[in-house]
Amino acid sequence: MSETFEALIPGLQAAVWELGRVPAIHRTDNLSAATHDLRDGGRTFNERYRQVLEHYGVRSDANPPGRGHENGDVEQAHHRFKRAVE
Repeated sequence: MSETFEALIPGLQAAVWELGRVPAIHRTDNLSAATHDLRDGGRTFNERYRQVLEHYGVRSDANPPGRGHENGDVEQAHHRFKRAVE
């Protein structure tokens, strides 16, 4: 799936509706749908992404740029899926 805001938010909303509750924190790996580069380096959350999380009362969190391995649960599941497909 594409890393667009239009792909990210429906997935988040579907999970919320399916579970019937919201998570305390939504963690991302700095995908461009949720973050953007700062002029002085680093990344920050996009306004639209912050507005959606604020609407649901969810705090945002992100791995530091270049440290995607810190998102272990998701990365491990993705790794195992790719290995199974291979």
